[in-house]
Amino acid sequence: MEGRLASVCALILILGAIEHSDSVSDMTGLDLSGNRGVCPAMLSGLVCIGQQGCSDDSTCHNRQKCCSTDCGNVCTRPVRAGRCPHSSTPLDCSSQQPCTLNFQCSGIDKCCASPCGPVCIEALKTGACPRLSPATLTCSQERSCTNNFQCPGIQQCCDTFDCGKVCLRAVKQGRCPRMRDRPTDCSDQQMCNNNFQCPGLQKCCSTTCGRVCLDPRAP
Repeated sequence: MEGRLASVCALILILGAIEHSDSVSDMTGLDLSGNRGVCPAMLSGLVCIGQQGCSDDSTCHNRQKCCSTDCGNVCTRPVRAGRCPHSSTPLDCSSQQPCTLNFQCSGIDKCCASPCGPVCIEALKTGACPRLSPATLTCSQERSCTNNFQCPGIQQCCDTFDCGKVCLRAVKQGRCPRMRDRPTDCSDQQMCNNNFQCPGLQKCCSTTCGRVCLDPRAP
């Protein structure tokens, strides 16, 4: 019994150390425009009493983000941007950091399923670079980059004709289903304001239920 209690205490200490290290890394996040992470997919069904209203991330405490909900703008625990690589991606298990939550992982890593179990892996950003015509950009106003995660929010690091690699707002490929194929049962739909509030490849599409996340139609 005493041995089991000692093991539990050791686990609590380890988790506390991980949480502390996460709070330190969060202070050096790449996105300097606000608190790290992104708002969860459109929040509905919240009990508005007790929610902390906000105007932007700086008015929220404990690394929360100011997110749009049925209650107006309220402070909400963020989710980490990006998606996990395929769970079968080969890894050297001896060098991986085990985890149970995304925010136990440093930098841009997420807690992902892998052949080694749940470990911290560099996240992939959803979306693609937009198609641009030459001379569309003013190079002096663009943010240069070498990889996607040097770009804030949903922006991607894109090769351009005149400016080299710069951060641009990403686009999700594919088109919404034809209107006749869109759902009419509103009871189990995920509401959204834009494509990047939808998981994976789903897009934010107009329906009789309002704007909801749907799989894009085949090309």
